[in-house]
Amino acid sequence: MTQFMVGLSKTISLGIFGLALCACEQVAKDAAAGSLPAPVVVPGNSIGDDGVASASRADAEYYQPLRRLTNREYDASVRDLLGVSLGLGQRFIADELAQGFRSNTTQSVTSAHVSQFEQAAKTLATAVDLATVLPPCAVRDEACALAFIRRFGRRVYRRALADEEVAAYLTLFSGPFDDSARGVIHTMLQSPNFLYMIETGDGTPAQGGQVALTGYERATRLSYLLWKSTPDDELLDAAERGDLDNRAGVAAQAERLLASPRARRGFQSFYDQWLGLDGFKLVGKDEKVFPQFEALRASMLGETRAFIDDIVWSGDGSVGSLLSAGYTFADPALAKYYGLMPVDAPGLTRYDLAGTSRRGLLTHASILAVNSHTVLTSPVLRGKFVREKLLCQVIGSPPPTVATSISDAVDGTSTRDLFERHASSPAWSG
Repeated sequence: MTQFMVGLSKTISLGIFGLALCACEQVAKDAAAGSLPAPVVVPGNSIGDDGVASASRADAEYYQPLRRLTNREYDASVRDLLGVSLGLGQRFIADELAQGFRSNTTQSVTSAHVSQFEQAAKTLATAVDLATVLPPCAVRDEACALAFIRRFGRRVYRRALADEEVAAYLTLFSGPFDDSARGVIHTMLQSPNFLYMIETGDGTPAQGGQVALTGYERATRLSYLLWKSTPDDELLDAAERGDLDNRAGVAAQAERLLASPRARRGFQSFYDQWLGLDGFKLVGKDEKVFPQFEALRASMLGETRAFIDDIVWSGDGSVGSLLSAGYTFADPALAKYYGLMPVDAPGLTRYDLAGTSRRGLLTHASILAVNSHTVLTSPVLRGKFVREKLLCQVIGSPPPTVATSISDAVDGTSTRDLFERHASSPAWSG
């Protein structure tokens, strides 16, 4: 995926992004070796000046499975399509996880999924303000219906609709215009063409086991990479003109997408998943052991998001800054918890960490909390986080003869002393 970034003048976040994507690259390789469904297409992972995927890569050629939108991507997509934010996707059956990242490639779609998609589509079609999606027609007639189907359908399907698809949707206009338009929206939002990232290629013969993606498919990949949402009209127009058939065209659109506020939303989703913060609101702590945790939960998450945003969008975008920057962002309550002199101002404020033991991401309360137990901190979980999330290593299960349970600390025993005692035990070393 990082090949989309090649040639861009903006280098923000590339160091951090590339580091984290080591895990994603391995997921792709694992998928190719596993028992996944038959692929829709065998795409290349880099784009040449002629727009054709390279067939000479030595590091990875892998199958691209049929992927369904994640629940967050669903919500972001309908928000950008309809201007409606109801969070219905967060009520869907949970996404499958691949090494911590949400990726619906192998999860079977059950009748429960289908029911959820249908009900969500119905709710959205009812809630949308039709003025935001209908074309400006002087008369609401068949010509207006056709214009709506083609225009809105391209946004939903992320490609131009075939004539037979347009004709099929036109048959839904058999009653009042507004009711028929809502029926089209209801139907389109249940289509596999919306719910799945479908890639069939441009029809050219495969070269070296790979086929070229269409411009629309490149637009979809680019948009869901940088925005975690559906392409806008400008990106789809570029695809239709053939602008995405070469490196320069892809780079120009990537620059534009990165300059949009939507990019921050997309990157935040990526970092939340990478760092295990996607479910931070569900992290539980014993209030007797960590009495301030619940009151500071939102502040902790806000600190990490603001810190990463600052490095990516305003700083040097380097891994060094991510891990060792001598500043952070905190509200008065979190600043007091850290032993800093609180600034009398609402919201998050930048604080200098000089004179404290805190530096960089690994000392953030959110990262420490998500890699701890309910009643005990955990050097093991934190070490596992560093090795798996930062070094892209895979930690296997311990031998069956090794004791893995840790007794609770008593009489003020520190976590360090507790783990040193266990480490010196033959049962722990196997």
